[in-house]
Amino acid sequence: DNFLMNVRTSSMAHVDILVGYDEEAEDILNDLLARVLTNCERTQGVVVSLQGSRVALAWNTSRVNTTHVENSQVFILLLWDCMKRLSGKMRIGLATGQVQHGTVGSNKQKYVAVLGLCVDVSSALCLDCVEKDVFCLYGADRSHPFDMIQMKKYGSSRMCIPPHMSVFSVVAHSVKEESKESMFEEDL
Repeated sequence: DNFLMNVRTSSMAHVDILVGYDEEAEDILNDLLARVLTNCERTQGVVVSLQGSRVALAWNTSRVNTTHVENSQVFILLLWDCMKRLSGKMRIGLATGQVQHGTVGSNKQKYVAVLGLCVDVSSALCLDCVEKDVFCLYGADRSHPFDMIQMKKYGSSRMCIPPHMSVFSVVAHSVKEESKESMFEEDL
């Protein structure tokens, strides 16, 4: 019944959680998923969809967030730390650009909807991460604005990456441990 869309520059992430197929796989998947969702909330993001072991997240859509690029960067840092401590793996495709966002549904139940090239690019970059065993790929219309994460230029072969967009891979983070710990009071 209701379909309301707005246009805004946002950050989108697709996260694939990769676990084995043993008895512990379900526990690892649930633990990593809980960390993704908690860290999304901590960085003022919203969950757009959750299907199996893939999560789509957005910053600056239904919640106005002028620091969405920085918040998505902190999200990556938090997941980077999770990866160092746990046996599962995550792969993240992240893109910043213009999206249409809003709610879809009826008066009884509404869902967050996000449409646009930025959504497709983050999904494609996530697939590249899984195929190439890269932790995170970031696509932006200009050079990467991240200051806490070391990145290098990456050439994606995906057709949906427009020529005006630069793609970077995360190689390490350079934030000091004590400053990162002060970003959030508690960690899972």
